[in-house]
Amino acid sequence: MSKIKRYIAWCEEEGYTNSQGEVTSMKYAEEYMRTQQFDKEQMEQRRLELDEYQKSKQKRYSVS
Repeated sequence: MSKIKRYIAWCEEEGYTNSQGEVTSMKYAEEYMRTQQFDKEQMEQRRLELDEYQKSKQKRYSVS
């Protein structure tokens, strides 16, 4: 899905549409970008936690 289509879908989900249900503005783009950055940061944190878990698991099994 293209970036603009993702923005349109997000606006529709958030109710940021006109009376015909259309997205007609980039007014909420900054808010949308903040939510995207938050999601990216959360995914990065999960990756780091998973990496640490896998490393600790490998150490546990390689020590024996």
